[in-house]
Amino acid sequence: MKIVARLRWKLPFLAEGYRLATLTDAVEPGEIVHAEIMFKIDFHEYYALLERAIVHLLAVFNISVSAGRGGGVSVDSNGRGGSVHRYHANVLEALREQSTPLSPVLGSGVVYSQLQRAKELRNRWKTADLTAEERERQGERKEVIALASFDFEGILSDIFLGLEESYVRAKDHVDKCIRPDDGPGVEADEEAGWGFMVDAMDWEAV
Repeated sequence: MKIVARLRWKLPFLAEGYRLATLTDAVEPGEIVHAEIMFKIDFHEYYALLERAIVHLLAVFNISVSAGRGGGVSVDSNGRGGSVHRYHANVLEALREQSTPLSPVLGSGVVYSQLQRAKELRNRWKTADLTAEERERQGERKEVIALASFDFEGILSDIFLGLEESYVRAKDHVDKCIRPDDGPGVEADEEAGWGFMVDAMDWEAV
């Protein structure tokens, strides 16, 4: 819930960055280039938070995700290894392949397609701040696509609808798992409750 609250807080700033990056009137070309780079970096960081929200939802159903190939999804496991680049694909595959109440919401249909699109953009823009020379040295050959061609409002609104429905399903699952005599438990203080929320670029899967 706190990750999604953070996503909601950052969304207007992301939208403003997109607006600045797609201005066409009375703006210096250099300013547009800078704004576009900043927006792409912001989106990359935003996806990291989005991915964390999904990982937390999966954990409610005892599904954890590793970075390995062919066994990238495990139950009650914290195994690591393999390429972190594979991790991002494994998160989405867990939604599609694991049988949980999340699968019909996040793991299929329009929402899943939008999650795939968001991940593709995340991968495309992870080197957005590299110079042309640096990209050439790395052998990077990515097709340049105009930002204005992407429907970011549609992508993120569809994903948020999926997250909201997934929260309802996860909460229902947790409520059914709590025994009546367990009680509500002890709430941590507000500051301690936010302790896990680190900067998006510290997210281990980045």
